[in-house]
Amino acid sequence: MTKKLFSIKALLASITFCFAFTTFAFSQTWTVGVPVSMNLSTLGHAVGGCFPAADFIFTIPGSKVTSVNHYAVVTAIPANSVYITPGNDTLAFGDSILLPSNTNTISVYCFGGSGFCNFDFYAVGTPTTAGQTYPCAANTFWMSNLLLCEEGLSLNLPPNCSVLPGSSSIDENNLASFNISFAFCKQ
Repeated sequence: MTKKLFSIKALLASITFCFAFTTFAFSQTWTVGVPVSMNLSTLGHAVGGCFPAADFIFTIPGSKVTSVNHYAVVTAIPANSVYITPGNDTLAFGDSILLPSNTNTISVYCFGGSGFCNFDFYAVGTPTTAGQTYPCAANTFWMSNLLLCEEGLSLNLPPNCSVLPGSSSIDENNLASFNISFAFCKQ
């Protein structure tokens, strides 16, 4: 007699719940004229041993919102031994990489030793057009082709929120929508 260690249905339900929680727990509202700086994802990957092939290749969509750009920021890297293409640029801690196109594919090479390479991905700028779509929340789930060298990693950022129109004044007839409450203390 074998004992079931886990239930596939329970596992899938847990994964679905975690994804739903992550999607909505950190959502950010974007409004025309209001600057945004939103973390989209984080990617950490071991590097070294694949040269002259790329250690990994990541693909991330670009921004669909006018005046907001996507950036990759280097948060960990082996000392001066990693470069990227396109651009043929050596990376250093704190470097940022503009991801300007609709789909951005970056190859990461380690040509001296090994270590760990981390990137944080951000949307930064000030939206100028209402109704354009953007990802509501960060997503840390990267799809992989599971290759040891030249591992292909893709991030899906579904644009499921819309930029709100900006406003220049408060509607005095609709102050109830602000849920303002006052507390008075008597001494």
